[in-house]
Amino acid sequence: MRKAIQSLGCGVCALVWAVGMARGQPLDAVVKTREYIDQDVKRHRWELTVNAGNLFKLGYSGTYQYFYLIKWNSKSVKDNRGHAWRISLSPQLGSAEILPTGDTLSQGSRVVNDYNFKPLFAIGHEWQQIHGRTMLFGGIDFAGVLNWSKGTAYDAPSPREGGVSGTSVVHYRKHIIWFAPFLGAKIYLNHRISVSAESHVQFGRGIDSYRSSFDNEFIARSKFTWKLIEPAPCYFIGLSYNL
Repeated sequence: MRKAIQSLGCGVCALVWAVGMARGQPLDAVVKTREYIDQDVKRHRWELTVNAGNLFKLGYSGTYQYFYLIKWNSKSVKDNRGHAWRISLSPQLGSAEILPTGDTLSQGSRVVNDYNFKPLFAIGHEWQQIHGRTMLFGGIDFAGVLNWSKGTAYDAPSPREGGVSGTSVVHYRKHIIWFAPFLGAKIYLNHRISVSAESHVQFGRGIDSYRSSFDNEFIARSKFTWKLIEPAPCYFIGLSYNL
């Protein structure tokens, strides 16, 4: 892993060397870059990281990206190796009301999303290999998205009798949990601010189910379960502040 970190540093050196060549100062640029990368930075216990990948719409809804991570870094580092615990919790709760125009729409004259509760959680552990301002890290997360919702349609047509309208209610549930091995790299701009990128592979299981009723009378239900293996090469672009 040390060789991988050195390779990362050499890649940055090569870029700066090319810039230095254009300015006629190649050796000086390489030396200064190596000195910068090799500098040790102060280690902090707490780290708050936001996912900048959401700003650039990296990934897609199936990967359920974290909005942020809170890390608790180990105090001691031995042989340039450390570790950290990481956690994220993003509760989402909402409701909406739709008032269709006209009286011929099949969903009824008024549709109410009574609630939509969709928390995302994650807890994991990472191992770190540190070299100056750079770090390679890897580990595993246990995460999930739990979704409960209820929708009500008033003046909806009856699914069993023509010309009859009433109140239709649907309860919906969608839960996904997964384990995700990850691998990433980080560079510290100073002892407070750092930039990182992570790749994940998600191994998960999900469940979809709903139950519908009309005027408090049971109509139908369904349940569907599945498994998934989802690679996410660019899952998380982290902007971190170390406390």
